[in-house]
Parts: sequence; structure tokens; C-alpha cells
Amino acid sequence: MMGLDESTIRDIQAGLNATLKELSAKHQVDLRITKIKSENALDFYMVIDGKSTQNREAVERSEFASMCGPYGLSPNDYGRVFMSSGKPYKICGISPRARKYNVLAKNERGTEYKFPAMAVKLHLQMSA
Repeated sequence: MMGLDESTIRDIQAGLNATLKELSAKHQVDLRITKIKSENALDFYMVIDGKSTQNREAVERSEFASMCGPYGLSPNDYGRVFMSSGKPYKICGISPRARKYNVLAKNERGTEYKFPAMAVKLHLQMSA
């Protein structure tokens, strides 16, 4: 073999993805190859990212409870549904680094959106 060609690297990646899928299921983590790069005909590298899937909602609820106060929300607001532009959104988190759009909420399809905390607070008051 003269070196690593693109086809060989893709074959290695496919095999690793199958193994990562098995490991993900076994250990309740989400493992993914996020980057693969060939340095030259002899070397390549890849990056594998991992995230725990265990008790994800419990962790998100706890993080929300610890960060919601400065935004005028209470821990009980986690999971509450509010209407915006006639559509329902379920509160699923806080993004403390975001200056304006710091409340995270999902629509019925599970797509996540960001909303200003004051707007969410008003929507929650109107629905109460």
C-alpha cells in the first residue's frame, strides 16, 4: 500500500461509526466523529465528541433552576408552555451567555428557539 487514500479513510470512518453506535447504546452516550482530516498520504486524524444522554432532562432542569432567578423566572417555569405568534413553545433552558435571547424553548417538533426572558415572562403571565 502506498499510503492512505480517501476511500480507505472513509472505510475506516464507517467502521468506527458502527462501533461508536454500539458504544453509544451500551453506555448511554452520544458519540460522533465530528472532524476527520488527512494530513498527508500517511497520516490522518479525527475528533470524536461525546455527550451523556443519561438523565438529560434532570440535568437541564437543575441548570435552569440554578440560573433562572436573574431573568425573572422561577424553577417551576421549566417545562411550562407559552404561546408566541400563535404557536406553543415549551421552556427547556437558559443560555446565560446570550445577552438578549436567553431563554431556550422548543416547538412541537422539538426545534429549539431562543426568546428574550422578558417576553417569555409576559407570555407566561398572559397564559396564567
